[in-house]
Amino acid sequence: MLIHVDHAPRGDTCNCICPHCKAPLRANHGKLKQHYFSHQHGSNCSNAVETALHLAAKQVLIENNYIILPPIKAEASEQDVNGKWHQECQHILKNYKQFTITNTQVEAHKENIRPDIIVSINGHDLLVEIAVTHFIDCEKLKKITAQRLNTIEINLSKIPASANWEEIKEAVLGGKNSLWIYNSKQLSSLNKLQHALKFKVNRINQKFAIQQQAKHKIQSQEDINADSAYFNFLIKTQQIKISDYIKYKLENPNLRVPDFPNQHINIESAYGKYGIAWQRAVFLQFIYHKEGTIYGREIALEDQILTYFQKYSFKLNQNNHQPLLQIKSAISSFIQELIDSYILIRCGHSLYKVIENELSESDS
Repeated sequence: MLIHVDHAPRGDTCNCICPHCKAPLRANHGKLKQHYFSHQHGSNCSNAVETALHLAAKQVLIENNYIILPPIKAEASEQDVNGKWHQECQHILKNYKQFTITNTQVEAHKENIRPDIIVSINGHDLLVEIAVTHFIDCEKLKKITAQRLNTIEINLSKIPASANWEEIKEAVLGGKNSLWIYNSKQLSSLNKLQHALKFKVNRINQKFAIQQQAKHKIQSQEDINADSAYFNFLIKTQQIKISDYIKYKLENPNLRVPDFPNQHINIESAYGKYGIAWQRAVFLQFIYHKEGTIYGREIALEDQILTYFQKYSFKLNQNNHQPLLQIKSAISSFIQELIDSYILIRCGHSLYKVIENELSESDS
């Protein structure tokens, strides 16, 4: 039976012993210092306070028929294909709640575990561990989890040795120092949340996949529209027969004629859906069958291309306020691609020459 130093007779006649080493104690009731126990004959007993708090906590649980348990919730998260995280949460105990204790077992075994105390709440056992300097280790945690034993740990490491009985009682029963180690309802809720969340994220992923397919279909249609605009442009300007160009490509598979890459560059926003067509038009007007031709002697090639666009169907969008310099820069980017592909060669300041024999059969 524990007794607080304030309630013990003063001096060596208190008839108290150390809870850890069992040596006789002296109750010190001075006027200047807080009351405290000391060993009558001196001792290096360093575990007296920890043992006393352990015993005090157990005594509190035995003498009282209630305990307040801390909140606990189940949380699940899942990431979708776009990297966005989705969370679901379910509260098992939303706030601190008081429960009635119907039975208490001290140092009793539960399966192959011996907790500090076992209390019965609503017909179910709850393991209680008292921690002062030693907390639940990994080995014990594995056993608790494997056997699904509802467990809390009450942390008394910050309770001073001078704490009175009411302070100890509040620390043990109040819930603020309690931590859930395992709760079977939390695990059950977590499994349900994870299943529901996985289903939800799968639906999101499927919807995104459908949207991507639709987007790809729209993009493909836009490419078809651009090709249509390109062919209409050829017919309108009468610069080449479509059949001749296709035949030329088919009959000469080794020719170094570019495939007119669909560059996503600034000029496309200026010329709307003609993003593919304008590049093909540049090649057919200024490169195709123009071996040896030099551009830029009087008018810069960029300006010739821009004038050529404005002369025919490549009209600037009225709603687009893109600066002319930006459009010229985009044209220059495509010219540089022709240079990098060994279709054009720079032969002086602002001078470009179509490389000879590039549109005739290669040596390979």
